[in-house]
Amino acid sequence: MIESIFVGLVLATVSGITLIAYKHPDGFQRIYTNALGLVTMILISFIIFQILNIISAAGVIKHLATEMSTQPLSSIKERIDILSQSLWHIGWAVSIFTAIFAYLFFLRKLPYILNDKPSNKI
Repeated sequence: MIESIFVGLVLATVSGITLIAYKHPDGFQRIYTNALGLVTMILISFIIFQILNIISAAGVIKHLATEMSTQPLSSIKERIDILSQSLWHIGWAVSIFTAIFAYLFFLRKLPYILNDKPSNKI
């Protein structure tokens, strides 16, 4: 259920941004820099969060390795799984945000690609 709502919101956002970029290219040029800044800050925040997650999991693994005699091996395996998941999340985040950057850049160049001025009619 929540996935359907999320997909609908994403599609509505993409449609709205595309409409603004095509029908009002001058207005889109003004918000383009702010949109890139926002997307960049979200990406940097996510990567910092994942790196801190990796550092904390590595610290726990180091602690568990020194206390190996009293801790079960499943605890270490869980922490190693967290490390691999964090690296996987960073890869996906970079891929998704690269696609967003490419889409915004495409929309910025759309009037020049089409080589015409769109009408203000919707």
